[in-house]
Amino acid sequence: MAIKPNTFEYNLLFTLVVIILSITLLICIYLGKKVLDKRREQGFVSYDFLFGMFSTITCLFISRLIYMYFDFYLTEFDSDKYYLSPNIWYYKIAGLIYLSGFAVLLFIIDKELLNFKIKGILAYIIIIVVIIELIYPVNSSEDFEFISALEMIAFIVGLILPVLLIYIGVRSAGIRTISFIFASGIILFFVGVAIVAEFILAPLKETFGTNIQITVWIVSLIVQIIGLLMMTYATIRFK
Repeated sequence: MAIKPNTFEYNLLFTLVVIILSITLLICIYLGKKVLDKRREQGFVSYDFLFGMFSTITCLFISRLIYMYFDFYLTEFDSDKYYLSPNIWYYKIAGLIYLSGFAVLLFIIDKELLNFKIKGILAYIIIIVVIIELIYPVNSSEDFEFISALEMIAFIVGLILPVLLIYIGVRSAGIRTISFIFASGIILFFVGVAIVAEFILAPLKETFGTNIQITVWIVSLIVQIIGLLMMTYATIRFK
């Protein structure tokens, strides 16, 4: 994505990122309060679905802050700067935090809702991807493309999460609606993130012109927010 600083597109994207960060922070605070309230009631921290979602959203917020610094300050969307040090380390640390949050949620869902039927394998796959990304030496654009492609493995594993929740909902009538809402929220959030990827934007810009990316960014923001709110609602309603 090539965006020149101090242009309308650049400022719009910056504004949209600030909006999604602000909403993510509010959700973090809200879920954090719920975790603390539950701790006061029980006398201990329960590492349950609520805690897992709180951890995931917190990791999402922190990683977005780092990605924002990487995109708007360190590299200014110049792909030739992505693999340079220290830029690449900010990218790796953001990826570490982002993916670790989903690993925690996958592990807790496996443990709490599936009675550990899949032995935490999905979470372990994401952790392995994180470790490889962290230690893999990046000295060129090709190396950067490799670790970016590696993250797609974790992304695909993450897409298994809504499938698991739908499976749980089908088998458990008591939490069916909540499971479906949470699964739908995850799908919407992933769609919102995915549609701004360059491999999707590029053909759209060729077909409809460069201004289409503004519409796509706005749609992406709306879809991500709806997805986050659906996941939050399902988390609070889950018993």
